[in-house]
Amino acid sequence: MKMKLIVLVLGLVVLAAVGICGCGNRELSNMTADDSLPSFQKLDSSNEDSPPADSLEDNSWAETELVALADTREDAEEIAELYGIELSTYSYGVATYTTDKNPLELRALGEENGYPELTPNYENELYTEP
Repeated sequence: MKMKLIVLVLGLVVLAAVGICGCGNRELSNMTADDSLPSFQKLDSSNEDSPPADSLEDNSWAETELVALADTREDAEEIAELYGIELSTYSYGVATYTTDKNPLELRALGEENGYPELTPNYENELYTEP
């Protein structure tokens, strides 16, 4: 019993020493608000990274990917029929569609008839410094 206690105490001393010394020379630094961190902008429709609205008005798209929320796959297929577009995937309540139709015209059609809302599927990436 005495030997177990000695080994335990010795182990704790070694762990404390390693924790205090660390694994090399590291310096702690405090970060301030003016450090070189990227600033985040409020997300809105005028964000530079989002595609401009006028790019949707011309015929510059070949095939557009749209998304909509749907409770079941059957609901997702019904939305595809309403808009006359193709259901690509359905997973966890999110349906993805592909179409060569103008997204603005599809949106107007949906608002006019009270269909579930379609949203363009834009890929956004988090800004990181090189």
